Amino acid sequence: MMCLLLGEILFFILLLQCATAFGAVMSLDRKNDLSRAVYLYIAVTYTAVIYCGFGTVLSQEYESVSNAAMSSDWVGAPVSFQKSISFMIAIANHGFTPTAAKFVPVSNSTLMNMISESISLFMFLLTMKDKND
Repeated sequence: MMCLLLGEILFFILLLQCATAFGAVMSLDRKNDLSRAVYLYIAVTYTAVIYCGFGTVLSQEYESVSNAAMSSDWVGAPVSFQKSISFMIAIANHGFTPTAAKFVPVSNSTLMNMISESISLFMFLLTMKDKND
């Protein structure tokens, strides 16, 4: 349930970024409206920064579990402890990437893709407006 909710949030953020880009293009001659659009874009993008930043940190922390288990003093420990540590190392080596809606990784690269797509839309709309004017 939480994965679907995060996917919907990221989709809604991308939708807001694109709508804000459209609003910015339509209000280029009105400075107050343009500044509101820029502030809204920054606020919406900052929300995505928080989610994607936590996803990246979570992935990095998951990778450090394997290193911590390897560096522990488990060589002379009881067999059950050694099996537990080797199981932790094996699981941690598979890697972990949190996803939104089970298909979009929540990471800094996803954030950069979202920003890139919204800026590309802004540039396209700006070009189209210049051709019509």
